[in-house]
Amino acid sequence: MQQGQVFLSLGSNCGDRLDYILRMEQLLEQILEPPLKKSRIMETEPVDVTDKQQWYLNRIIGAYYSKSPTCLLKATQEIEVALGRVDKGTMKSRTADIDILLFGNEILNSDILTIPHRGILTRRFNLEGLNDIDSSIVIPGLQKSVKEILQSNIADLQLQGIRYI
Repeated sequence: MQQGQVFLSLGSNCGDRLDYILRMEQLLEQILEPPLKKSRIMETEPVDVTDKQQWYLNRIIGAYYSKSPTCLLKATQEIEVALGRVDKGTMKSRTADIDILLFGNEILNSDILTIPHRGILTRRFNLEGLNDIDSSIVIPGLQKSVKEILQSNIADLQLQGIRYI
């Protein structure tokens, strides 16, 4: 498989959130190919949760990866567990959360992995972070750039709390 550009979303809302973000980056640097591009770190309001949770710290990173999407998924899950993630359940508080947002131009919908990520268009921090890295990134299947998507959905997305730190 040819090496492809990947974009990952990093998140933490438990413990020392910044430390967890930085540790995720360090561990990902061991499996991703440079250059590693990083968005600003964002503090974001939890979205679609039923219980009260602390705000997340999030960052989007981009790099290159030479193996398959499922290999990357396995590697990211191992990092999450190494950093104390216990429950992979949805909408739960977590020390470490790594989502594969984009994997080259791949469109994948399987039982274990969906690319582009299901939350790429509905979570403001995903789009804002991608925009930080490169506003011309095109979302496969949508054929619109991140900048175009942000401009067309900005009213809905503005309701989601976000602060840059």
